[in-house]
Amino acid sequence: IENTRKPFFGFLFFTQALLTFGTIVVALGLALLLTFIYLRRKSAEARLVLNQLEQGNLKARFPIQKFDETGGLLLDFNRMADEIEGLVNRIYLVESTRKNFLQELGHDLRTPLTSIKTSFETLKEHFDKISTADRNTLLNLVDGEINYLNELFDKLMTIANLDEPHY
Repeated sequence: IENTRKPFFGFLFFTQALLTFGTIVVALGLALLLTFIYLRRKSAEARLVLNQLEQGNLKARFPIQKFDETGGLLLDFNRMADEIEGLVNRIYLVESTRKNFLQELGHDLRTPLTSIKTSFETLKEHFDKISTADRNTLLNLVDGEINYLNELFDKLMTIANLDEPHY
């Protein structure tokens, strides 16, 4: 006796296997498509934030909506951006302080130099007309200004050496 059910069950098994395989392929394709769309959107957000940072907007940050793996990375990036912003602000502060220091230094150097130059010119032009006591006063003034400049240069050298590793 020939069994007619075998081909039917074989066909049914083959059809079921084909449908299962097709469903898996469609599900994988759909999952890959959704992943691609999600990553493309995140990539566009990343480009937007990075472009803002490149243009000097140090306040640009990623919006964090979920605390999954991607959200964790975005949070780490935002923390890094906060640190960079703080470092840049400190650099601006140091640069501003340096400029102010150099302006004050220029003033502090000009004042004694002007006094020395004026005293020297007075002595040069009117040496014979100035009494010995006044000449000694001018020379003592020049000596005091030179000592002040010498102390100022010593302090500047100390400040310059503070950048050395042993300090």
